[in-house]
Amino acid sequence: MEQTLEPGTEPQREELCLISRLASGRLANNLYKYDPLQTSTSIRLLELDPGQSEDVLICHLRTVEIDNAPPYEAISYVWGNQSAEVRVVCEGKLLWITPNLKDILRRVRMQEERRLLWADAICIDQENLQEKSQQVWMMRKIFSSARRVLVWLGHNTDNNTLALPLIQRIGQLYCEHNSITVQDLHIGDFRSLREFELDKLSYDAAAWDSFFQFYGLPYFTRTWCIREINSSRESLAMYGREEIDFDLIALAARFPSYEPSKFRILQHMDDDKGIGHASIMRRRAPNRLTLRGVLEITCGFLCSDTRDKIYSTLDFSAPDEGGTWVFPDYTKPAVQVFLETAKLMLKEDGLQLLSHVLHNSHWLSDYPVSDNWPSWVPRWEHNFFLPFSRVPHFDASLGLEPSNYVVVDSLLKLQGLYIDTVSNVEEALQWSLFDFSSPSDGQASFTKMWRKYARGEKSATTYPTGETFRTAFACTMCGGYIENLNYFEAYTDKLLSFADTEMAHTTEDVAPIYEHHENQYHPNVDPYGYQLLAQQVGIARQVFNTLKGYLGIGPNIQQPNDQIWVLLGAKSPFLLRPKGDYFLVVGECYVHGFMKGEAIKEMNEGRLMVKDIVLC
Repeated sequence: MEQTLEPGTEPQREELCLISRLASGRLANNLYKYDPLQTSTSIRLLELDPGQSEDVLICHLRTVEIDNAPPYEAISYVWGNQSAEVRVVCEGKLLWITPNLKDILRRVRMQEERRLLWADAICIDQENLQEKSQQVWMMRKIFSSARRVLVWLGHNTDNNTLALPLIQRIGQLYCEHNSITVQDLHIGDFRSLREFELDKLSYDAAAWDSFFQFYGLPYFTRTWCIREINSSRESLAMYGREEIDFDLIALAARFPSYEPSKFRILQHMDDDKGIGHASIMRRRAPNRLTLRGVLEITCGFLCSDTRDKIYSTLDFSAPDEGGTWVFPDYTKPAVQVFLETAKLMLKEDGLQLLSHVLHNSHWLSDYPVSDNWPSWVPRWEHNFFLPFSRVPHFDASLGLEPSNYVVVDSLLKLQGLYIDTVSNVEEALQWSLFDFSSPSDGQASFTKMWRKYARGEKSATTYPTGETFRTAFACTMCGGYIENLNYFEAYTDKLLSFADTEMAHTTEDVAPIYEHHENQYHPNVDPYGYQLLAQQVGIARQVFNTLKGYLGIGPNIQQPNDQIWVLLGAKSPFLLRPKGDYFLVVGECYVHGFMKGEAIKEMNEGRLMVKDIVLC
């Protein structure tokens, strides 16, 4: 067992001599070794000795039962560069930790008294995989049992002094507008709060720049921090020497997301994910999410160990203890962890997990899968994108479930309807291509495609559904999220007008192809909403045509001859790539004309037949 020292006990002279020798590196092989925890409910607490700012960090470990633990504070932080380890002294021996942990220990160390803390890198034997698994399973209770969670956001090296006053002001206005106090935020549901008006904030662009810069800190990108901060009863964030209630940080992060169009001039909302992440981290949800739902909203967060995408968020919204679906086991390879998780998702909400499959561009080329990862199992490592299955009025299979779908080893057996085949890939999409305010690489071919379908001769031709190609293109490029064509027309006017202006500046003696008339279809429609949605839908996707003349948008790894299927039980079609007797899942796709059960109607009329297929 670890040595236990009573609070206030001073180190002996011999210990001080040893500390000096350890700190100088002359006893580098004298490393601290953990004793095993005695029970499945035991934890270690860190007793941090008092000291001045630059003194050697000296600590002791006390083993306790979680239900009988004395009052302690838990530390939530980003591990940072794990290869750049620094030394502290634990029980008179060397213990290696990351620089970030050393920074916060120096920050919270008191000058005259010991401080009782919990920090994962020290309190868990990271080399003992069984212990690590057990402690990770207890993480929610460890943080919820702490009297307070100390959040370390890092040093304020940029001297960002404007962000926290603005965050404090937003929180104050929220509370005033809803007749509550800041303390009420600890037990309230942020979503129930009524928003105040933006004009009540008298802050300039510099303050907003600092605001968005603050939410770009690494802390707001890490998946483990979600579980830690969401489990806490009370949380205090430390940013250099400044301090602020973390609930105010999470609440202020929600404010720009309500009306993002008001923040266009800030030029931050398009590429800064920290705003959305911060509000997620202190999520207040009255109902438990499904396993897929938890991973969907946290997929944009990062972690060092792939398995932690699952283990760090399992009981994220659990209202009580024991809410974990999967017991952490770090002896299992990542592919096994994700496969077992996918099986549980199938039981919870069926084939919706397939909508979250997103592969790297090289992943399916020539068929080999280097790590034997099943193509139908989501990795949950990608940044956020909009699944087409989210659109409420989409149900490609009309709720018709397969007679059964089963997993045998790593194969998923199910049923589906073959619809069509990709004939050619039209255009790979990037976020910058949709921006009509600044030129970008590839925009010429992008606007050429847009012109063809939105204003050119192709736009007025008849689509297979009987609509015009313009209508099909408008719905396809926003994934069917907007069906009001006025928004599409407004955006098209802006985009092509900008393209013609750029062409006039760069190409002499060439007349514009498109004659622009400002807002000719829609005098009072703001094009920004369609642009923002189309940008989000286009992430990691590209446009394609089919052999039967349909238009669609799907993963950027698609190729000609990929097949389009409606899988029974799925809300959107999928691109599948034949591989012998099996199929690889390329990913979910939008095909205009097959999003609302049209394939099922054709099946009922005898024009399509259900087939048994196997996904590998």
